[in-house]
Amino acid sequence: MLAGWLKAPKILQFPSLAILDWCPDQLNTETLRLEFRFILVNQSCQPARCSFIGPGFAIHKTWIDGKHLCQAMSEPIILYDIPSTVPGQAWSPNPCKTRYCLNYKGLPYKTVWVEYPDIEALSKKIGTLPTDVKNGKPFYSLPAIYDPNTKTALAESALIAEYLDATYPDTPKLFPVGTHALQHAFVAAFMQTLSPVWQFALPAANNILNPPSEVYFRRTREAMFGKKLEDVVPTGLAANEEWAKVKAAFDTVDGWLQKGQADGPYLTGKEPAFADFVVASSILCFKKIWGAESSQWKDVMSWNTGRWEALIKEFEKYETIV
Repeated sequence: MLAGWLKAPKILQFPSLAILDWCPDQLNTETLRLEFRFILVNQSCQPARCSFIGPGFAIHKTWIDGKHLCQAMSEPIILYDIPSTVPGQAWSPNPCKTRYCLNYKGLPYKTVWVEYPDIEALSKKIGTLPTDVKNGKPFYSLPAIYDPNTKTALAESALIAEYLDATYPDTPKLFPVGTHALQHAFVAAFMQTLSPVWQFALPAANNILNPPSEVYFRRTREAMFGKKLEDVVPTGLAANEEWAKVKAAFDTVDGWLQKGQADGPYLTGKEPAFADFVVASSILCFKKIWGAESSQWKDVMSWNTGRWEALIKEFEKYETIV
């Protein structure tokens, strides 16, 4: 039977097993398990990842050289995200960070959509801690995950990333050794530097939300800005001046990244890390809320020799919504 499989087309699917891109020279019968498992081996005979969920069992990383064990997950992680009216629903930059991380690691997961007014109740139900204190009251936010394999509920994208690294150590690292301080400092600086963009972005975000979230978002953001959302976006000469600040912010971040380009295309070198997903998630958010044909999006894509367009294109493979 094994010989027949190796002579079959590139993709094989059976009721309980799928094999993609195998290496016939090294594949052996010990690698193949018919107990509702998924095997993925690439043609270069290196470890490969997948996020396929079989009936009651999933393998998110497989080594075929016989020296490493498969790491198994009996149930997918649950990712809680905020829905919208855009295709695929995902738009919010913070849950996007966690989706990038899960897809990059190849961990099986599924998305549960939560409207803004329901986030606090959901957080208390699954047991996540508040992520902030606002007006003297605990504040709950997304992303959050619940991992049924460890009975762990956690909120805040950086904490989730560190949890995934610690709990699933055989997956690609989001915080490679020695990069924790660098990445946390970079993320803080990045968010502060990009602050001029939100006066253009947040009002647009309100336009793509479902009715329950739209009411909540408008009320809370208008309280934050002290004005109607429609009055937050600069107009006339002020719009040009403020948009120039947005471009200057992107120029600053581009300058940071250029200093390390000899080491690789990403912040920490040749492989993406958590901070890269933070940058990409913000840029992807702008595309979702402004629209691909908007003047704002076209401007951003033209800046810094196309760096931002290239980044989100490179990360398209990690955008999959499950």
